[in-house]
Amino acid sequence: MAGSRVCPLAFQPRRWSMLHSKVLNCIVRDRLDTVDLFKLVEARKAMLLEHMDDIGQTRLGDAPHGVQRSRMLDSTIKNNLVRTIMTSPSSADLSTRGVWMFQRNSFSSSQITGLVTMNVYGFTKAGDWAIAQISFAHVPEEESNKTVRIDTPDLHGLIDKYLILPEVILSDLKRFADNHLARRTRLYESARDLVSVMEVEDQILRECGIVFFG
Repeated sequence: MAGSRVCPLAFQPRRWSMLHSKVLNCIVRDRLDTVDLFKLVEARKAMLLEHMDDIGQTRLGDAPHGVQRSRMLDSTIKNNLVRTIMTSPSSADLSTRGVWMFQRNSFSSSQITGLVTMNVYGFTKAGDWAIAQISFAHVPEEESNKTVRIDTPDLHGLIDKYLILPEVILSDLKRFADNHLARRTRLYESARDLVSVMEVEDQILRECGIVFFG
């Protein structure tokens, strides 16, 4: 990742005020270099950590890891799992809660051996980066001899060892926030519809002489 990125400072005052302080510190200059991108990733993670209680955290073992292409069904890490390998002293295991995302460029499937590999990465509720490497033999309609290897590298290790660009991490974190918004919107709309129905019912009951208390 060579060179720096030109960052046009075309922000209106209101847009500046919306930014997280750690993000603001990174973009006050007119160019972004690799170090700045690392800082932006950590800043975006920090923003999500501030809202972890609202976002909710998924156990790593319950995180989906892409699609079973034969049946087009989502599968989770713990489904059909045979073995878990911990890489050195690890701060994460299958029960660890956090924000988990499918590494889109990690999917590999061999037509010869049937071996399928892919990664799920993210960070724990304590803020530690973690990655799960999943591998299994894909036979019709099932996953066979499934293994997961869990590693807890720092951000540099996540990027250098597992080839996840900072820009990709930023995009994945934004996608996670988008999905959170969509879930919350559906919950709000469901609650709003429920209240609307009850308000109509209450109005009809009042017209029938029913008196409500409280």
